[in-house]
Amino acid sequence: SASPSCRCSRFMIFGATCPLTEMHIRENVSYIGELVFYGCDSLIDLTVDEGNTVFHSAGNCVIETKEKMLVIGCKGSVMPDDGSINSIGYGAFAGHTQIEEIVLPDSIVCIGESAFDGCLALRSVFIPESVEVIGLDAFYDCPNLERVVFEAPEGWRSANGEAIDPEMLSDPETAAEYVVNQYSEYDMIWVKK
Repeated sequence: SASPSCRCSRFMIFGATCPLTEMHIRENVSYIGELVFYGCDSLIDLTVDEGNTVFHSAGNCVIETKEKMLVIGCKGSVMPDDGSINSIGYGAFAGHTQIEEIVLPDSIVCIGESAFDGCLALRSVFIPESVEVIGLDAFYDCPNLERVVFEAPEGWRSANGEAIDPEMLSDPETAAEYVVNQYSEYDMIWVKK
């Protein structure tokens, strides 16, 4: 008999004491809730059954295939640069306190809400020219962020239309300070026009 479709929890089932080092998503899983693996610092290996029609894995990332959205990442993740992802989903890396560097591939258009929230060890981020939206609290609670490289620092605005000075984003150290102190403080969404 065919196995029923499975829907995982909607919100943080493991939390800060998560003991998992690997996670294999079976072929019948059709939904993965938000922040399910929040704080799973030991998680380094993410895979998906080849028969799963909703998700696939690449580079230790779980990707919603149709939407091209990275939905779960971990400290062992290397985001694929083959065009299979165009967005980082809500809280995809949230609470992973051991991630130190993020290099987004040039296929990324949107960094979702709380994507890297609580990545306490995060020191460096590369944001390619292709990124057009940085969601609410995407880099909230990343106090050790030292360098944010905007490949294209011009044209950014807050969601309310306020222009963001490209000079603030041109220097990686200044951009990091701006992201930590201004962006997070005002709960802004950034869009590039």
